[in-house]
Amino acid sequence: MTSVIEKQSFGQGGALFAHTVDELFTGQFCMLHVITQAKFKTLTWDGLNVSAETGGDPIHNATEGQAHQFPAGAIIYGQISSFTLHHGAVMAYYSVHS
Repeated sequence: MTSVIEKQSFGQGGALFAHTVDELFTGQFCMLHVITQAKFKTLTWDGLNVSAETGGDPIHNATEGQAHQFPAGAIIYGQISSFTLHHGAVMAYYSVHS
């Protein structure tokens, strides 16, 4: 029997190709794969919701120059529920539920 984590790693929950600037993408995502270098305006993730506004690392920031730039090929794992891009393209993989 295939485990939920194996199904997620092969994209069996489906995916969303996000490349529109300033559009809010929502869903139950388990992985973001950066296709072209990207900066996040927003990134909502249970357990990690830090930005320069909250005194944490600038993983995401409303100001593009303050946000971390992720290179093409970067993979971000986590329970991500929404994100907005400053620029770039991301393949967002949906979580698989048993």
